[in-house]
Amino acid sequence: GASVKHLPQKVGKEHVLLDEDVVQIVKKAG
Repeated sequence: GASVKHLPQKVGKEHVLLDEDVVQIVKKAG
């Protein structure tokens, strides 16, 4: 989720959530 943007040091597991966020953003924008 958005927490990755605020905590770039914790990208290990949360990078998966980031992918989900990107998908949601694309759906909303598209």
